[in-house]
Amino acid sequence: MRRFHMKSSEIVKLADVLADATARAGIECGRVLDLLDISLAKFQLTGRPQNVWREILQALHSGISAEAGHGDAAVAHLVRVIEDDLPAHPALQQWLYQLGRQAGTAAASSRPVPADTDANDAFDMFLSYAHVDGDAVAQLYTALAGQLGDSRVFMDVHSIGTGSRWLDVIANGVSQSAVLVCWASKAFLRSNYTQWECGLAMGCGASLIPLIADSKAWASAPAWLTQWQGIMLAPAVDYDDVAGKVTAAARS
Repeated sequence: MRRFHMKSSEIVKLADVLADATARAGIECGRVLDLLDISLAKFQLTGRPQNVWREILQALHSGISAEAGHGDAAVAHLVRVIEDDLPAHPALQQWLYQLGRQAGTAAASSRPVPADTDANDAFDMFLSYAHVDGDAVAQLYTALAGQLGDSRVFMDVHSIGTGSRWLDVIANGVSQSAVLVCWASKAFLRSNYTQWECGLAMGCGASLIPLIADSKAWASAPAWLTQWQGIMLAPAVDYDDVAGKVTAAARS
């Protein structure tokens, strides 16, 4: 998938947001560089946090980390590796959503259009979720795969092969899916990283189907997500029933 590259002015603004988000969470830049396997010696870490983050973002964006890649994927990778320690930050969530959407739009505009397309061949689903909800989503994956075939449903733990660059596989999975199904729990809605996946899907032209696992949290979900008609989940989830509803909604 073609990577989207940010403008210098956007990197500066995002650096300010990251400096605020990580300071609130007590996350030091040096620890982030360690997680990304980047030498601390390449950066001056004693300056203003905003300036340090600008240098880190510029280097990541240019591809300094083989693991993180470059462009928008490198920024998403950065947030993903510190996700567990990074509380919800509305400004960062908005940035990641917009970054994903811009990346998806760029990818869609460069994607060749097949001369003869069978609608059924284009039918795929991507499951987006917070990893604390992994057990529940795994049961949904099993139900969907039973109805559609496992090659038609993307879930990271099942669809990323050993030795693959996982974020590239995720980005390609999103861009090739007609529908993104999100497990809209409190943890999902608080996640910073999942906003990028949703934005990427929307930029690529995919539809979203929210599975509302927490009605109270859903009441404060962002407008770009609540515009999509969701499916309210019962306390005791019937996964086969939900899979059937998701499939029917996706085909309508």
